[in-house]
Amino acid sequence: MQQAHHPRKEDSSPPPPVVVHGDIDQSITVQSHSMERLEDGRIALHVLLVSDKRRDLPVIIQTTWFDERGAVVESSQPRTVVLPSATPVVVDDATSSSRPTAYTMSIRPSSDTRR
Repeated sequence: MQQAHHPRKEDSSPPPPVVVHGDIDQSITVQSHSMERLEDGRIALHVLLVSDKRRDLPVIIQTTWFDERGAVVESSQPRTVVLPSATPVVVDDATSSSRPTAYTMSIRPSSDTRR
């Protein structure tokens, strides 16, 4: 019998930096991810993705930005990116302000219509 998980205060930290959802999680490799502080204080994010599908794989990408307490401060608009077969693709995003200190990029199948 599984124990119920009761969230603790420490559990309010942001999720992992890059999360692949749905049935594509076995098809996409996150080769690297990094963020840098721009001169104007905003954060730029760079994620290198590779698909092992034999055909192009369209995915929906959305980034959620968090402050130092783990609270959401902004989210990017979902956008579709096509990952070519076995070709690394760099996906970039940037914040609109200097408040965020952490991020999570969500990658889901293009057939997922959540917004």
